[in-house]
Amino acid sequence: MAPTYLFLLALSLGVPLYVTLRAMAMVIPAYTIFLAIAGALIWVSFYNPKNILTDDIILCLVLLISSVCGLIGFAIAPLSIQMIIAIGLVIFQRKYFGNVRG
Repeated sequence: MAPTYLFLLALSLGVPLYVTLRAMAMVIPAYTIFLAIAGALIWVSFYNPKNILTDDIILCLVLLISSVCGLIGFAIAPLSIQMIIAIGLVIFQRKYFGNVRG
């Protein structure tokens, strides 16, 4: 049975809302949602399909929201996921910014 049907069934049977939301949280971890939002917003801000972001204020808000979602997602992720993200950022930095001296 799909999680959506379980959610509707639990609500119809009168299960308390906390228990229902707790069961739904086990389906998709919260850090995945936050990191997906951050990644999608960063993709939109850099690639800007069909010139969506024309105002600088909207672009700043998108980058602010993506950085907050990324930090929250990183903070609540398990240690193994945090290590993968950190190693990925180090590899990205060395690949694209390795020759830059300041």
